[in-house]
Amino acid sequence: MNQAQPSRRGMAYLLLLIAMAFWGGNWVVARAIALEVPSLSLVFWRTLLFAALAWLLARPHLKEDWPVLRAHARIICVLALIGVTGYASCGYMAVRYTTATNAALLANTTPLFAALFSWLILGVSITRRQIIGASLSFCGAVLIVSRADWRVLAHLELNPGDLLIMLGVIFWAMYSVLLQRHARLRPETLVFATTFVATFMAIPGLLWDVSHGETYPLTTRALAGLFYLTVFSSFLAFVCYGHAVPVVGANVATFFSPLVPVFGTLAAVVFLGESLSLHHVAGFACVGIGVLLAARR
Repeated sequence: MNQAQPSRRGMAYLLLLIAMAFWGGNWVVARAIALEVPSLSLVFWRTLLFAALAWLLARPHLKEDWPVLRAHARIICVLALIGVTGYASCGYMAVRYTTATNAALLANTTPLFAALFSWLILGVSITRRQIIGASLSFCGAVLIVSRADWRVLAHLELNPGDLLIMLGVIFWAMYSVLLQRHARLRPETLVFATTFVATFMAIPGLLWDVSHGETYPLTTRALAGLFYLTVFSSFLAFVCYGHAVPVVGANVATFFSPLVPVFGTLAAVVFLGESLSLHHVAGFACVGIGVLLAARR
């Protein structure tokens, strides 16, 4: 058992890295199609397709897990509301109004809220090493998104999109802590159950867009964006995250969030031909060391 535990944690860390890599492209893609695609319609179609993929994975376990799901129906509805529908709605609406810099900086406050909720709900306190690691990671993320130009930070202005980002951060921190609290639920089944419920929760948003004459455009760009947001930053990322959080805990899992701008930057370098600068390397180093400090037992 002592040998198995480090192995489980190592696999959980790998799953978190994969999830952060997929989420690194999430806001890049969402922002790229933000002006073309109505936000609430995007949430609905992304969640519906997400639920269909999750069903394929959960199907062999549904009959066995049905009594557990029925007994936890209330918490499944809460997870669907805050972790799937609420978080995505806040994020996809926010990218229409805020800048990538604001969004990245505010999103990296997730560990602070996760630590607070972990203490309030689970009684788990944050260690001094985790505080140092989280602070170092946050500084690294600031270096990356500000391009080491402090004038960028000096001219930051809050807007309605930033408030939506913060609401989404609170939703995600709470979602992560509740995942840890209900770790006995099978991750594959839980992902399907929450996305299935979230699909119905997203219908009013779809109807709102339709009533205002906005429908999802069937363009190559919009459909390609929906494909990435559904398969990679939703289905695969949520499955990886759902398996990792019960093993390492919500605190450690959310300390990986500064890796999102790291992977987003690397994706821009590889796929968009953007240059890699010294401030990127310095930021990557800070984030990497910070994550190692926060995740180390």
